Amino acid sequence: FSTGLLKKQPFSCLVQVTNRCNMECSFCDFWPNPDPKRELTVEDFRRVSRELAQLGTFLVSIEGGEPLLRKDLPEIVAAFAEHHIPALYTNGWFVTKDWTRRLFDAGLVHASVSIDYPDAEQHDGKRRLTGTTNRAWQAIDLLRDAAPRKGKQVHVMSVLMESNWQQMDRLFTQSAAHDVGHQVTLISVSGFRRGKEGPDKLPPPECAEHMTRLWEKHKHVRFFREYFERMGSFLVGGSMPTCHAGVQQLNIDHVGNVSPCIEH
Repeated sequence: FSTGLLKKQPFSCLVQVTNRCNMECSFCDFWPNPDPKRELTVEDFRRVSRELAQLGTFLVSIEGGEPLLRKDLPEIVAAFAEHHIPALYTNGWFVTKDWTRRLFDAGLVHASVSIDYPDAEQHDGKRRLTGTTNRAWQAIDLLRDAAPRKGKQVHVMSVLMESNWQQMDRLFTQSAAHDVGHQVTLISVSGFRRGKEGPDKLPPPECAEHMTRLWEKHKHVRFFREYFERMGSFLVGGSMPTCHAGVQQLNIDHVGNVSPCIEH
């Protein structure tokens, strides 16, 4: 994997194993388009894993929808673990002790659970499902306890937007208390299936300085400092670090379509 990075080979692939989801997040439009009868099979994913291996070793982000709605998810993880570094992104609702054991036994390397607000009322409201927050933190603990390297392999994943950027200090404090890492990404407001209206908006430019200070304060925030430093420029119409989508990164959706990234 390191050799591929040095040679600037393709190194990252996001694989959407399903569009199905038990939640209805307002900033996501995958769940209204499930199409389960056309989802790729385990054998399809084995083929994808072999073909990716011809290009190098990839960090494979296994996402959805909600990936745990696929009962064959451990087999999918194993298919990618044979050649690559599999990471799972989940809302946490279906995570059980048995699931965590099966997934890490299959070769899972990283697991991230989506939590966007420190308060349950707000996070549950965004997911449109009561109990989401409690289930997510339970999932964090179950994954952490099952992981071979514990909290080093488990993260909270937060979407940064206007409605939560001032609450990230509290949310970082919560994830630190659970002894796991934390990752952050700006909400997407462009690209296919992404809305630009309503409450889901980009944070203001001053968010960049705020997030950089939090990055320095919270050592478990495992993300690039440059991302936060340049965020302000992006939020006033400038650029973020160079995007390598389609060159070093790609996206494969639940029915096998290949694109530069999940936004397009």
